[in-house]
Amino acid sequence: MGNIRDGSSRIGKPSRALGKHWKLSSERKEQLSLFMMGDKNPMFGKRTKGFTGHIHSKESREKISKSNTGKPCPERGRPRTTEQRLALKTLYKGMNNPNWRGGVSTLSASIRWLDEYRIWRWQIYKRDRYSCINCGYRSKGKQDIIADHIKPFSIILKENNIKTLEQATECSELWDLSNGRTLCKPCDKLLGWKYRKKKLS
Repeated sequence: MGNIRDGSSRIGKPSRALGKHWKLSSERKEQLSLFMMGDKNPMFGKRTKGFTGHIHSKESREKISKSNTGKPCPERGRPRTTEQRLALKTLYKGMNNPNWRGGVSTLSASIRWLDEYRIWRWQIYKRDRYSCINCGYRSKGKQDIIADHIKPFSIILKENNIKTLEQATECSELWDLSNGRTLCKPCDKLLGWKYRKKKLS
């Protein structure tokens, strides 16, 4: 191959002798990367104005969809640091979230989206080995078990006069592991507070 410094190498053009299965070595890839870096790149300093606000046709969208089918998402599985997670959480919080509808969620529903609630639920599942304490059913990973408050969630909120998420976070009774249990959905209908409340009324 030619000298990479004078740009005479055939970048991206394999020789006919090597055929279509020709592959670059790791050293050659590094050389080409250095050769096309910064102001050596033909697109350096240029803006692709032709594609700004460009709307793809239906046929073009179908081709893009087919070409990406089966390929893993580049962001999926990529670990984020604690700082990144907190930054994203703050960025899309409240009115900044595209799903914001003017604060229509109830306090009870909002508490269940807190990190504290997710940690509490995970600890209950882990302690009970992802099994219903009533019938022994073991979860198959299809959201078929529930972390239930023995002393009802709504009564704790009422007795502690919890009106905000900050108050809910500071309430130790709400996150007491001894007040939690793992139930499967059929047992939750028998033992859960929603259904006990219906029987009492």
